[in-house]
Amino acid sequence: MNQVNIDPQFYERTSQLAAELRVKFANAVARDAQRIAPVDTGLLKSEIHANEDGSQVRANTDYAAPVEFGHVIVDRETGEDTGKRVPAQPYLRPAAYRVRGSL
Repeated sequence: MNQVNIDPQFYERTSQLAAELRVKFANAVARDAQRIAPVDTGLLKSEIHANEDGSQVRANTDYAAPVEFGHVIVDRETGEDTGKRVPAQPYLRPAAYRVRGSL
């Protein structure tokens, strides 16, 4: 049986390159999401960031997910579903798909 010896530095360098690519990808997704996020007050757009290691891109507002996925309108007095829906205005997923296609 043949044996293949791989230089230990190969694993270290590969891991380093993967980490760099993850950060590059996350920052690109955050920039694109900021570009396409719907704007009312501008808070959502200003709160889209990637964390330092590139493992997460998020929008730090209470309403980020309802904007991304859409939501129901609830009667304030009764707490019941009014049957009305606010359609999704996706910004994070399209940004991730777009950036993924460009790498």
